[in-house]
Amino acid sequence: MTTGGKVPLPTYETLLSEAIRSLAIDSGTVTIPPPAGVAVLQDDSKNWAVNVHANRLVKIIRGAGAGQLRVILSNSDKLLTVNQAWVVSPNQTSVYVILGIDLTTIFGTGSGAVYVNSDTATNDDPRCFEVASRKLAWAVISVETNDQLFGNAAGQAFPLAAAGTMGVGRVDLATLYFRNRNAGQNGTVYILGVED
Repeated sequence: MTTGGKVPLPTYETLLSEAIRSLAIDSGTVTIPPPAGVAVLQDDSKNWAVNVHANRLVKIIRGAGAGQLRVILSNSDKLLTVNQAWVVSPNQTSVYVILGIDLTTIFGTGSGAVYVNSDTATNDDPRCFEVASRKLAWAVISVETNDQLFGNAAGQAFPLAAAGTMGVGRVDLATLYFRNRNAGQNGTVYILGVED
């Protein structure tokens, strides 16, 4: 429908909602909130086949915990086990979607073993995710809280802001270091990738 000869364009929110809807293969509402620090999502209305959603993504899109995205490690008939405890626990107000994307398909090459990890700075010293060599063919790095700097053991100068993400290829996690960009502002960093 036009108004005064102009065609109304969809808003960013409409386009984003349509994009998420096109990727979603399942959705629902949390029925039982997980205990603090427990990395699960429960929906008693479901009857999933065991591990049908393994390596897919689940996103809380409305209610408590909205905006959080997690990797599904495994599932039972009514329970998703995710890679990381929720920062804000979902509850009965939380609506989620499961995205029909297998992470090994996204990353393509490598052994296919999905690597998922997170680390939170406890001081301003540089940190790395692995002490022994662990090579990834591809990875996505995400900073959840407080800006961080990335680099190697000798120096970290590449900034990544809170809520920012970057992709890397062919990385050894024993050589990838991060630290707080601002003193005392401990940040949490997530890595999601496929092993080489």
